[in-house]
Amino acid sequence: MRKFGAFVLPAAVAAFLWPSLSLAQRAVIVVRHADKVSDSDERLSEAGRARATRLAAVLKDLGVTAIYSTDTERAKDTVQPLADATKLPVRVYDLPKSARGKGVDAKPFVSRIRQEQTGGIPVVVGHSNTLPAIIQAFGTGIEVTVGPSDYDDLFIVIPTGKRATLLKLKY
Repeated sequence: MRKFGAFVLPAAVAAFLWPSLSLAQRAVIVVRHADKVSDSDERLSEAGRARATRLAAVLKDLGVTAIYSTDTERAKDTVQPLADATKLPVRVYDLPKSARGKGVDAKPFVSRIRQEQTGGIPVVVGHSNTLPAIIQAFGTGIEVTVGPSDYDDLFIVIPTGKRATLLKLKY
C-alpha cells in the first residue's frame, strides 16, 4: 500500500499542477507535524520519526522549492528528512494572533509565500490549531478541522483562479 500511495500522491499533484503553472504557486503542500511522544513531551515519537521519513520519501521528487516550519522541535524534525533529501533549508515562520483574539492570522504568512514562491511548490508544516487558518488564507473557502491524533493528513492547496482547490490525502 505504501508504494502505491507514494505513486498516487505525485500523480495527483502532477494532474493539478499543469493547468496552474502561470499562477502564484503551482501547489502548496500543508502538513501537521508528525506524532509526538505525549502532551507533556512534544518531541517526535518513534512513529513520528518514521512518519517524517515517509513524508520525505513521498515528497522528495515533486519539485519542492521551499520548506517552511514553525520554530518548534517537532515541526522542524518533521521536515528535516525532506530538507536533507532536497538540499533545501528549513525556513522558520510564526503566525501572529488574530486581531479578533481567536486563533491566528495566517494572511501575512500566506502573502510571504506568494511573494517568495512564484511558480513554486512550497511545503508548510504547522500544528492542528494553525493549519486551518493557513489553508483558509490560501482562498480554499473550506473549513478544515485537524483532530488531536490526525498526524497523517496531507493537504494540497492548488491555486485555480478565484478559489483554490484543496486535496486532502493520507500519507
